[in-house]
Amino acid sequence: MPYRVFSLIHRKSHTDRLKVWDIHQNTMAQKSQITIRVPFPALDSLGASDIHSLAHFLHGQGHSLLDSFESTKELRDLNKGINTLRQAANHASDDTERRKILDCLSGAIMERFEHTKDLGDIEENIVALHGALHITPNDHPRRPRLFNNLWHAHWTRFKHSGGLGDLDNAIIALRHAVDLTPDNDHHKPTILNDLAIALRDRFGSIHELDDLSTAIIAHRRATELISTDDPKKPALLSNFAH
Repeated sequence: MPYRVFSLIHRKSHTDRLKVWDIHQNTMAQKSQITIRVPFPALDSLGASDIHSLAHFLHGQGHSLLDSFESTKELRDLNKGINTLRQAANHASDDTERRKILDCLSGAIMERFEHTKDLGDIEENIVALHGALHITPNDHPRRPRLFNNLWHAHWTRFKHSGGLGDLDNAIIALRHAVDLTPDNDHHKPTILNDLAIALRDRFGSIHELDDLSTAIIAHRRATELISTDDPKKPALLSNFAH
């Protein structure tokens, strides 16, 4: 049976957190239909196939602008890329294309945050990721990565603002990522390690022993799964000892 950290703890407080998460996720998914909308009145006269072609074109243009940013490091290129991807997501004609665009938009917004430190970017990133998760099938191979990106967004905002709600949401996202990632995936030890660190941090704030015991289990499993020649193994071992 695959190892499931997410299923280890069954207590009322944990169940209540999951209920709050479900409400939060549904709200964010609905919000993603609104907050990234950019008015484009000229589209009113276009047919469905034309809008699909336009969304595809805008997606490509957004990618090109992000590539330009990688070369120039000019924030105006990044801003133009983000605005173009917003328009593309707004006019995507099917969930598959919209998910890809939202996934790309999320990464671009997080890249901008690294330069501006504007917490509004993290909020928009979280909205985009919830929107992508809402339309991504449960068995889709990209879904674990979306949860991993979501935990990073909440974790980053927690580190800047100290809000325990973000820490709770980061942990829930990581639990989903752990459950959806097979043991033979080389990313899983890192995800388990991140989960252990987040749980340990929450234990430091609210002192629930379940968090500490689950953190220890996650650390131990991470060190079991990581290959002996992985350069990250010494850091994992050190973390576990700590």
